[in-house]
This record gives sequence, structure tokens and C-alpha cells, in this order.
Amino acid sequence: MPGTFQQSGIDRSLSWMVLVMIVSAFVFVMILGMDGVQKNAKRVAEEQPVAAPPQVFEIGN
Repeated sequence: MPGTFQQSGIDRSLSWMVLVMIVSAFVFVMILGMDGVQKNAKRVAEEQPVAAPPQVFEIGN
């Protein structure tokens, strides 16, 4: 009886880990998809910090 309870607890924590990983991966893909153009703007801003477009700073807000 205690063995099955322990097993269910392990499964629960595993499912939580998988759920968190899936949600974080989904958010990561969404951010990458939305900021695809912003990524290029960041790259240009890194090469030329003076000519950084205002869009790069709006991401943090």
C-alpha cells in the first residue's frame, strides 16, 4: 500500500515537471514567433548601439 502511494506521488511530480516544460516551451515559441523581427533589430542594435530602434526597448515593458 505505501509503495503505490509513493509511486503516485512520483507520477504526480513527473506530470507537473512535464506540464511546466510544455508550457514554458510554448511560451518560448510564442515569444520567438512574435519577436522574430525584433530579434534582427536587437542584432543591429548590438552592432550599432547608437542607432538602436525604439522597438527593442518596448519589449521589456
